[in-house]
Amino acid sequence: KSKPITYHDLSQGNITDRSAADMQEEIQAIRASFQALGVQSGERVAMIGVNSSRYFSILMACGLSNIISTPFYATCPPTEINQLLEHSQPKLFLIGVPALLIRMGELKTDAQLISFCKSDTPADNRSLIMDWESFIHFGKDEPAVPTESTLLEKPVSLHYTSGTTGEHKGVMYNHHHHRWLAETLASMFPWYERHRKGSYLSYLPMNHVVEGILATYSPYYVPARLDLYFLDEFNDLQWALQQVHPTIFFSVPRFFEKVKSSFLE
Repeated sequence: KSKPITYHDLSQGNITDRSAADMQEEIQAIRASFQALGVQSGERVAMIGVNSSRYFSILMACGLSNIISTPFYATCPPTEINQLLEHSQPKLFLIGVPALLIRMGELKTDAQLISFCKSDTPADNRSLIMDWESFIHFGKDEPAVPTESTLLEKPVSLHYTSGTTGEHKGVMYNHHHHRWLAETLASMFPWYERHRKGSYLSYLPMNHVVEGILATYSPYYVPARLDLYFLDEFNDLQWALQQVHPTIFFSVPRFFEKVKSSFLE
């Protein structure tokens, strides 16, 4: 890309900056590790985690390798995770929720477990999971992984509903669905906003298809330079807004209703 995109992680009151070159290197390393671990085109890789640049890299690596990303809600307990794993049958399961690292013994799956948490895995469970650094370097001896040509009608992601009103339901999305959503969401903003340097704050769950598109694919359809910020803790939103001053802000109706009611109290 000719226009620069910079990436930032917001966590525990700190901001970590990452360049586009750093992200590209990480994405390619993930793709090489997928290859070294035997994940084939068309197979599934499941993930559960809070918003982060690592989450972004995993999603992009899956898309570039024709691997079907299968994200779960970060709040799912192990019993529900096991149901989703049984249904989706992933080759790998990447975990980015620190609290889940303590309960890995409750997971029932044949998938290789990989941590993309920034915190260390508890000593009792380290034998059950591959840490991030080991995973990133697992494919270092692999030949360069070419970017495969992708047919738009091929599947790219499997998303599950939250399960708040019943059983989790899975919906398969193809590449053309992602492209249409990315272009459409990016075009919703006024011309001026799309052509001036901006910032986007990703704080809603990235496993949801809309936030997943807004924080990954849509930025590449915005002509201007853009800073992408990933917030890992929703309760830190007020602090994050003061730090980021986003020019693009997306949320669900319930959030804006709560903001409105706070002014009327």
